[in-house]
Amino acid sequence: MYHVALTGNIAAGKSAVARLLADWGATVIDADEIVRELQRPGTPVFHAIVERFGPGILAPEGRLDRAALRARILASREDRAALEAIVHPAVLAERERLLEACRNGSSGIVVCDIPLLFEVMDPAGFDAVVLVDAPDQLRIERLTRERGLTAQEAQSLLGLQLPAGPKRLEADFVIDNDRSRRLPRYALPAEDVSSESAEPEPEAEPTPEFEYPEAGDVGVCFDPIADRDDDALLAMQILDCDEPHHGEFIGVDRIDAPAGARWPGESSVAAEAELLCRAIFEAYVGIAYDDSRLGMAIYSPIRETWEFDDRDVWCMAEGNFGRALTTSVRDLRR
Repeated sequence: MYHVALTGNIAAGKSAVARLLADWGATVIDADEIVRELQRPGTPVFHAIVERFGPGILAPEGRLDRAALRARILASREDRAALEAIVHPAVLAERERLLEACRNGSSGIVVCDIPLLFEVMDPAGFDAVVLVDAPDQLRIERLTRERGLTAQEAQSLLGLQLPAGPKRLEADFVIDNDRSRRLPRYALPAEDVSSESAEPEPEAEPTPEFEYPEAGDVGVCFDPIADRDDDALLAMQILDCDEPHHGEFIGVDRIDAPAGARWPGESSVAAEAELLCRAIFEAYVGIAYDDSRLGMAIYSPIRETWEFDDRDVWCMAEGNFGRALTTSVRDLRR
């Protein structure tokens, strides 16, 4: 069993990565799901929380009022420590029980989704540690938009966890899940996932011979030249498709929104962009994306470019997990 820890500060996008890993066949043990189960009405953890914090943290229907409980732990370190003393040991015990079942079963890769990995556990106990990270301001926007928190509440929640900087140094892999680029979703079947570590390919020497991608470049094979700070595609070095390359431009489409339309939000743009690229992928490669062993990168508008009426969605096919391609993927059907 290959044991992976998946972690990330709140609203970095860790849960989305966990869902992808589960889609690829990994067994995912989700700490948040464990907590929800342990805190159901009638459980020992539920009764311990109510006994410690009183009936004021209960909703009218008798379950925990998470907003009321969150307000308590944000306002008091003592209350936060008390809640952690109740919940953390129970979560650890349940996770160990689930892990033991995986050890006795046929699970090849087990991913433990642990938000507070670096705060409460020893990362050295895992075969690999994957950190999902995103800029603080983007995480605050996600918390206020998707969870209904105030900006102050969101900022306070960020402060409950260690900053990402030191965690990045300790993690084996870091996924930057910012708004400039959609997270590549590699449709790799579970049997192809290996615990063997591949040596990263050396970065190509910078070359002045590059081109800016244009809509007419469909079918062009390339190596991307990206902004190292935000992973936005700036240009691409054009290569023969029979040479090793990392991507192929398979199409561009536009989000159906009139000029001057208000920014619909990151999640809406990302969802629409993924639908467009899935259709382009299937038409170009000759197989549905979910059935393919290729990867796909999606470049979609961000808030700043949307205001200038940018609606373009760029779709790129890639080798899975960054592996080089040595042929065109047009009609490849795999």
